[in-house]
Amino acid sequence: YAGAAIVSFALARDQIAHPLDGFGFVVPEVERRPILAASFTSVKFTDRAPADGALVRVFLGGACHPEYLDYGEDRLREIAWQQLGELLGVSGAPRDHRVTVWRHAMPQYHVGHVERVARINERLATHSGLALAGNAYTGVGIPQCIASAQQAAGKVGGTQD
Repeated sequence: YAGAAIVSFALARDQIAHPLDGFGFVVPEVERRPILAASFTSVKFTDRAPADGALVRVFLGGACHPEYLDYGEDRLREIAWQQLGELLGVSGAPRDHRVTVWRHAMPQYHVGHVERVARINERLATHSGLALAGNAYTGVGIPQCIASAQQAAGKVGGTQD
């Protein structure tokens, strides 16, 4: 599992030169930038910001830069803000911001993961009333975790609703 620091910025829409015409972006390691990605949360979920605003989350750390999790909130905010300036043309000062650090939160799927999970599931099938659920198996997103929990509940005699 790797961790991540997330810096969320509440912005006025006119502070952002970029059209925000997607849900965000991922930064490949080859770019040598200190951020992993940014999510345009208010584009994905329109109720997350007022009509004249935007909510943008910046992700730092991950498996390649675990040391970032030990940076203080001010330094993380500075790094994230500087990167948004360079990549999205963000200017001025944010309306608000929040820094959240999640340690050991994101499973790292390595080559052979799908096959490993298949072997685990084969062995589980021989144990009535035993099931596994969570982000370590078939996906880290909320929908995948919910589906994992529903499937596990169904296997142990619970309801899937």
